[in-house]
Amino acid sequence: MANDTKSSSDNSSVATVSSSGVVKAVRSGKATIWAEGENGDLQYCKVIVEEAKTIETIPYEQVDVKPTFQNGDLNQFAHWVSENITYPTDALKRKVLGLVKIRFIVDTDGSVAGVKVLVSADSALDAEAKKVISQSPKWKPGSMDGKPARVICTFPVEFKLN
Repeated sequence: MANDTKSSSDNSSVATVSSSGVVKAVRSGKATIWAEGENGDLQYCKVIVEEAKTIETIPYEQVDVKPTFQNGDLNQFAHWVSENITYPTDALKRKVLGLVKIRFIVDTDGSVAGVKVLVSADSALDAEAKKVISQSPKWKPGSMDGKPARVICTFPVEFKLN
């Protein structure tokens, strides 16, 4: 959808739709939602909200302004991770090495949430990478349309033996 979407057809806004097409419930009731389509025509959909609840905001992968770590970039975060990570003793004894790819969300308050292993190297390495990233200090949140936004980030943690 090209432009920002309008709210429900009445003044009491049962639901809204973002420009990316995500419907957000505001309160219980019925509404017709409309949005301006790609070629300027209005597109409608009927929405029935049985029980309005706080809905988890879907995090963005692409934003206007990316989150920043301690006024730096991902290199600053990589430095912080390298200072705080400990090679698991068990993995060291087994001479296990590898790359763990982590996904996490920088929330609107700058906290790190939803830390998840995307690519596993070894359970001990995965757990250490997940633990350290979960302990990250707050970031400066990203933003979309001038408002703080939840942003999905991926980060590789490499474990290698010297």
